[in-house]
Amino acid sequence: MRERVTLTAIAVLVALSLLPAVLIYWLFGILSSAEVAWASDKVKLGGPIAAFFAILLLLYGFYSRLMGTPTRESDVAQPFVGRWLAKSSSNASGRTATSDVDAQLTDGGRLALSGNLRDQSGKVIGAWDTKEVFCTPTSLAYRYVITDRVSGNTTIAFCTLRIQERDKSTRPTRLSGDWDVIGPKHHDGTVELERVH
Repeated sequence: MRERVTLTAIAVLVALSLLPAVLIYWLFGILSSAEVAWASDKVKLGGPIAAFFAILLLLYGFYSRLMGTPTRESDVAQPFVGRWLAKSSSNASGRTATSDVDAQLTDGGRLALSGNLRDQSGKVIGAWDTKEVFCTPTSLAYRYVITDRVSGNTTIAFCTLRIQERDKSTRPTRLSGDWDVIGPKHHDGTVELERVH
């Protein structure tokens, strides 16, 4: 559904950008010329083609501000920043693991999570860090890579979390959800995060 909305938005932006370019060409006929010239490492555009690209960029900027990009907006991501303790369990084996999780904002305002991975005895067996994080005011979803400490092998996994409890300042204090390991050794389970700091 989301891809369909994005494709529709792109089609509308292109159509709206083409409209003035076609009008310029139609109204001014032979006086209107399209010019493309290479100037060192830049391209100079003139005529209807320049109008098309100028309006397309303008509309795209407007569309981006209107739709927003939750992963880059520090206001949406800020409540999730901090240290968390994660407790997870596997649906197939019933084994449990824990992880000290650091959630922080990058220089670009993106939320990034990382942590260690400890088995039931508390022994560190790996580490993980996020590659993509999507956040809304009530949930987190992320793709992350787990690196096995012994073999060095990596595994790709997905996790989705929803806020279960908040403190008086409305910061989330407890999250819960599901995780899935992708690939031939697929397995899944549940996870709960509690804020430590």
